Amino acid sequence: MTKSGIVFALDLTPSETSLLDSSKVLGLVTEEGGKTSHTAILARALNIPAVVGVKGALARVREGDTVIVDGEKGDVLVCPDERTLEFYRHRLEEERKIRKMLAARKDLPAITPDGFQIKVVANIGGPEEAGTVLSAGAEGVGLFRTEFLFLNRHTLPSEEEQFEAYKKVLAQLAPRQVIIRTLDIGGDKEVPLLKLFREQNPFLGLRAIRLCLRNKELFYTQLRAILRASGFGNLAIMLPMVSDIVEVKQTKEIIGQIKKELAARGEKIAEEIPLGIMVETPAAAIMAGFNILKSWPGHQVYLSSGQPPRPCAPC
Repeated sequence: MTKSGIVFALDLTPSETSLLDSSKVLGLVTEEGGKTSHTAILARALNIPAVVGVKGALARVREGDTVIVDGEKGDVLVCPDERTLEFYRHRLEEERKIRKMLAARKDLPAITPDGFQIKVVANIGGPEEAGTVLSAGAEGVGLFRTEFLFLNRHTLPSEEEQFEAYKKVLAQLAPRQVIIRTLDIGGDKEVPLLKLFREQNPFLGLRAIRLCLRNKELFYTQLRAILRASGFGNLAIMLPMVSDIVEVKQTKEIIGQIKKELAARGEKIAEEIPLGIMVETPAAAIMAGFNILKSWPGHQVYLSSGQPPRPCAPC
């Protein structure tokens, strides 16, 4: 975009959304997608007001129209009257005051009314976002989406390029923990360089950890870069789209092999690197729920932040 405005589209892929210039894109409206789609998630990360799933939006707007995008209520107002404009100007000013007030309190501990402290962490998509973690008062990174290092380019990132990206974030945020998620490609996150065949349901097909275990060279390169960077901060690794414990065991074997290789080369790596999964497939969710109930009598749960077990409310 050469000037500021609101983007209307049928849909946007994660790679297209990541290319948006947040200094010029004032809002985002798509006809497809939902509030949990990657487009919505990335728009939120870029601090761009967005409303997705607006059927027929493209036919109802013309270039030059005045448009209000109310991301909070999910409303898109085309050619609003002056009274409506004044209402939203007032809302915008109130929002700025609230943000200023929250910014002044960003370093306060996050404690619930009953005294339970919560660890608040940030999600990032690249090393350039590390600074926003600190400015927002986050206690670390809960999700480093590494796939954005692979999007919108003509060649795959080398081991050295990935190493420098991971090292920069870990070093800048140390001693805060940074959880790096291994490559989550597939579904609506396409990398043409990999030349993946199109599937009837790509979201449940060859993607994420399944793709990485199939493409060992790709996976080895990323894991080597991650492990080499581990000596520069507080690292944890998370695997995406896991549906079977076998996938975790295979990854642990690969990590073990790489550790031996790096040790033989005299590379400095962290002694302990936590390895976990993102519970997002039906299989993982069902098995996790079953094991929690079996492991913690009285319906206790173990929080993903590493907090001790906390009793649930009575069922």
